[in-house]
Amino acid sequence: MDAVNNKDDKSSKKAQVKCTDNLNGIKIALIGDGETEPKKENVDTLAQAILDTNFLTFLVDNMCRFEFESRKDIGHIIIYLLRNCHEEVTTYITANDHFIKTLVAGYENQDIA
Repeated sequence: MDAVNNKDDKSSKKAQVKCTDNLNGIKIALIGDGETEPKKENVDTLAQAILDTNFLTFLVDNMCRFEFESRKDIGHIIIYLLRNCHEEVTTYITANDHFIKTLVAGYENQDIA
């Protein structure tokens, strides 16, 4: 994520594009792209990996570093997980109060609110 911070750097632009592509790929793997439906076993594996690695917390902690489209993808990912992996995500969130505090604090930042 440090490469994303330096906005004037070529490597920063490259890192930003890579982050955008990867987040879009995760969203498509979970939700599909309208033409193809995601495979349930792949969705389950990806969702569990997202929770096991604290990737949701990482995404929320770094939300302000991502471009607008990436922030939208993060929102789609979180909403999908809440709707489809409700018990696991609820357990994750209740065990990780930093996650909710960070989401609420995000409204103070005009760039991401």
